[in-house]
Order: sequence, then C-alpha cells, then structure tokens
Amino acid sequence: MPFAFFYPKNQVNAIPKGPKTLSNLLANSLSKTLSYYYPWAGSLKDNATIECDDHGAELLQVQINSPMDKVVDSNVKDLTFPQGVPWANGVDRALIVAQLSHCDCGGIALGVCLSHKIGDGSSVYCFLRDWAALTRSSNTNPPSPYFVEDYIVPSPIGFPCF
Repeated sequence: MPFAFFYPKNQVNAIPKGPKTLSNLLANSLSKTLSYYYPWAGSLKDNATIECDDHGAELLQVQINSPMDKVVDSNVKDLTFPQGVPWANGVDRALIVAQLSHCDCGGIALGVCLSHKIGDGSSVYCFLRDWAALTRSSNTNPPSPYFVEDYIVPSPIGFPCF
C-alpha cells in the first residue's frame, strides 16, 4: 500500500534544527513505532507467514533535482518511491519501505510503502498516525494495537494466505 506525503518548504523549515535532522528524527520514531507494530518489523516467510525476527524497515533518503511542483506534475510514483518496491514481491524486502525525498525548492516528499499482507487500510492509518505522533514528540505513548489472530476468522485448511 503506497502513500506519498508532500510538505512545502515553509513546513519543513518549521522543524526544530532544520530539515537535515529530519532523517534521524524519522528513523528514530519509525523504530519506536515498529516496537508497537511488531509484525511489520518482521520478514515474510514463504509468502504466507510473518516471522517476527526484527528485520526492521528500510528508510532511504534521496535528493530530487527538481522543484516540488514538477515532482507532483510528473510521474510521482517514479520519484517518491524506491524503484520497484511498492509493487514488488515482498519476500526479499522489508515489509515497510519509506523514502524521504528532498526537493530543490526546500520541500520534501515522504513515500511510504507498507505490505498489504500484514495489514489493511485501517491498520495502515493507525500505523501512520502513531508514527507521525512519535515524530512530533518522542514522549508520546501511542495505544498498543490489537492484532486479530487467525481464530477470529480462521484460514481454510490447505488454502494459502496471500
């Protein structure tokens, strides 16, 4: 599930200590958020099972040699997401991949791809909400998510989960 968030220069400049610290701030808050949403920190095993091995997420940082309005007008997918990640088979990649793109104009784009094999739209919303809250304030204690197990809606025997 790919998402892209765009922030103009005036919002980026409001970040304490400037945009250069943003990558570290996002990495630290992402790590803390993953401790609550631990299945996304794992690995996809045999395309159907999550192994909670603390594999973690990927957070990339790139410079886009273009102003933000040109990025939005062009093919956003190719500029704000790592090549092939959002739609690739997640077996060899992290289950969450984020890319912080710095534009020439001083604005940024944050592209986030989360595996749909782990969660649905509601759980992605909660994850992104809590990651944002922890990025704004590291003292925030987001509510622990409730993971519904297979006994609520059991998988048919012999039917692979995709």
